[in-house]
Amino acid sequence: MDPAGVGDIYQTLTLNFPGMHKIRFIPGVYDDPGNPYKEEINRFFDFFYNTPQAVSANPVSADAGLDQIAAANQDVTLDASGSSSTSGNIIEYRWRKLPDLENLSSTPIPTVIIRATGRAEEFIELKVTDENGNVGVDRIKITHQDV
Repeated sequence: MDPAGVGDIYQTLTLNFPGMHKIRFIPGVYDDPGNPYKEEINRFFDFFYNTPQAVSANPVSADAGLDQIAAANQDVTLDASGSSSTSGNIIEYRWRKLPDLENLSSTPIPTVIIRATGRAEEFIELKVTDENGNVGVDRIKITHQDV
């Protein structure tokens, strides 16, 4: 049986994502208004793209918190307490300013206070390392606001 309902032109493109899903695309079927399976295909894509995919090969999840707004020279608290590891205790939270990779802090404590520079936008990277050497990375943006 031809599951796409397209007869002899049934061809697929299969994409494999490591540790995630195999996705099969059927050219010409998704947009074909006469396809009797169009509704099912639309439901599949809606489900796939709107369902969080929790599968991950990395046991460390870095969480740098929400983007922030700050005035020049204002203290900003960076909070990585939402970070986690399923393979061991987190031993280091390293905060660096991007793109120059200036080290702001490297500590076993998830929170640190930095001073906003007043640039229009600052990008800060969090690198979390657990006791087994596994690493997770996240980034936040600090946007300048005039006082």
